Parts: sequence; C-alpha cells; structure tokens
Amino acid sequence: MACEPQIIINGVQLTEAQAMTVRVAVVSFQSNQLSNPNGLGGDEHGRAMARLYGNHANDILDLMGLYQQSAMTP
Repeated sequence: MACEPQIIINGVQLTEAQAMTVRVAVVSFQSNQLSNPNGLGGDEHGRAMARLYGNHANDILDLMGLYQQSAMTP
C-alpha cells in the first residue's frame, strides 16, 4: 500500500518516489515562505504573493495528508 498520494501530471502518473519528491518540494517551499515572508519582495505585492503561495502550499499538503490518512486506514 502506497503512503504517497497519486499525482498525475499531463496524464502521466508519478511513481511513489516522484510523488515523494513533489511532496518534499512543496514542504520545503512552504517552510521557506513561512521563514522569510519577504522572500518575494518586501513590498505589499511581494508579501501578498508569499502569503498566497503559502496558502496554496497548505491546500496541496492538506490534500496529500488526507490521502495518506485514508491510505493507512483499513
């Protein structure tokens, strides 16, 4: 039973290792955004973009987490 989510890009399903790589990349990106809210610029637009990217990263990780929980539940 796979612990990683099924991810399909342009009709191609990623392997478990590839899905893990995507998950780790999203977690890393989210962590960077949280630790440096001015990473996309210290102006209002940059901070807004960092916040929005962080929110979308949370959404993606929530979807991945839901899959992982349901995959582990009998």
